[in-house]
Amino acid sequence: MEPPVNPGTEGVLKLIGMAEEERAGLLAALRQVDASDAKAINVLRCKLVENDDIMRKTRHLLEMVKRNNRPPEAGIPHPALSPNGPVPRQGGAAARLD
Repeated sequence: MEPPVNPGTEGVLKLIGMAEEERAGLLAALRQVDASDAKAINVLRCKLVENDDIMRKTRHLLEMVKRNNRPPEAGIPHPALSPNGPVPRQGGAAARLD
């Protein structure tokens, strides 16, 4: 189960859910295996390791998708005031009295 290139938040959450269901099934199968069946235990443990790797990758992908939902100018620093000073407001003391 390879994650898609850009599945979006919903797609990543679906992948995480599928991986969690698969993990629960693998753990249940591991509990039912006879302790003397070393080959079956090793196979299930290898599948659990692969499942953990997929879950880690999909969670990382979810973080990347969430991080990329900001506008491009969100990380650009800008000064609070312009270099020429604040712009005068109309009316008040700055207004002409003609």
